[in-house]
Amino acid sequence: MKAGVRYRVSVEDVERLIQKYTSEGGQMHTIDEGCLGKGTFILSNEMNEKLVEFVVFEVALNEWSCAHEIVKYLHGVPQKYWKAANKYLKEAMQ
Repeated sequence: MKAGVRYRVSVEDVERLIQKYTSEGGQMHTIDEGCLGKGTFILSNEMNEKLVEFVVFEVALNEWSCAHEIVKYLHGVPQKYWKAANKYLKEAMQ
């Protein structure tokens, strides 16, 4: 589960990635809601094995703006991120 390169991108780039990824059968799993952007989440390929998986982190640039860091995983997202997503889901359902 070696991570690839981290890419720093804008909120608009992340929105385009989410749209493209989900339209090709991928799913978005929230880990933490964002303040200015999309937050932290996993893009997984449970239905389409051709898709690479990503973990996306919101990063504050200053008090008024943010960016996102995208980490690409070629062989699955590490378990610690899945545990965080499941914890978020349990808390949201209470």
